Amino acid sequence: MAVSKAKKSEILENLKVLVKDAESIGFTSNNGLSVDDITNLRVKLREANSTITLAKKTLIKIAFKEVYNVEISDDLLPGQIAIVCSNDDAVAGLGKVNDYIKSKEGAEKMEWTGSFFEEAIMDADATKKIASMPSRETLLGKLVWSMQSPIAGLARFFDAAAKEVEAKWVDTLGKLEWEKVEAPAEEKKEEAPKAEITTEPKTEEVPEVQVEEAPKAKATTTDNSQADDLTKVEGIGPKTAEALLAAGVVTYADLSKKTPEEVTTIISEVRGSHVTDTWPKQALMAAEWKWDELKKWQDELDGGKPAA
Repeated sequence: MAVSKAKKSEILENLKVLVKDAESIGFTSNNGLSVDDITNLRVKLREANSTITLAKKTLIKIAFKEVYNVEISDDLLPGQIAIVCSNDDAVAGLGKVNDYIKSKEGAEKMEWTGSFFEEAIMDADATKKIASMPSRETLLGKLVWSMQSPIAGLARFFDAAAKEVEAKWVDTLGKLEWEKVEAPAEEKKEEAPKAEITTEPKTEEVPEVQVEEAPKAKATTTDNSQADDLTKVEGIGPKTAEALLAAGVVTYADLSKKTPEEVTTIISEVRGSHVTDTWPKQALMAAEWKWDELKKWQDELDGGKPAA
């Protein structure tokens, strides 16, 4: 059945939102994927705040051109195409799909054709290597485990991790995960002494300048200790959740009382437009602890939007 011009425009806008919010985007060629296959993949990808969407290659090319001003060649989009968008960890979503591709069932139905990673187009071989990389969560888990071991064990971890990254990483992507693992530790060591040094000489100025203003600046931060995890609402990522919290939308109940238009206004500066039509209703179901009903509905959604 032919798709109307209005429907194509709606699908294109949804694609533009998906690719603009993604940290990485993988392309897969599919052969014989069933509705159950797609549903199961979406459930697994949701654990990593990622999505998979079937789309026309012409619309995918237009979306990339308008969002990134990047031309996607026809060679990168053979056959029926799905795009895999990782919204937090650039590797995590690709890794979930890669596990399926390497399975006996998935090898017959899906394969990588390329990806858009670190603002560059990657071919199928490079994409396979990237998707096989350990995620940020895996690397951090290994680091925590090794820190509980003797110093010799910690040294072995760094040596093994460096070799693993060097062996699997693509040359043009050298800075991705290792910097994310090391940066927090370095920042804490440098910032801790600064806090102690500046506090002592300025003790007399704090009551005059900051005592009255501090509660206003940190009001939402204080409430966040009892905030709900708004990323449980499909379509809301960490950056979007931060924008909502900053606006005082702290709990599922707060979000359920907002209209989609009000939500869109609040998050308008967070990486472009979002389709927020289902967010208040999802939040209401979460606030009423209707998790089973919510999960069943989310399985039918596509990144928080009604599936195309």
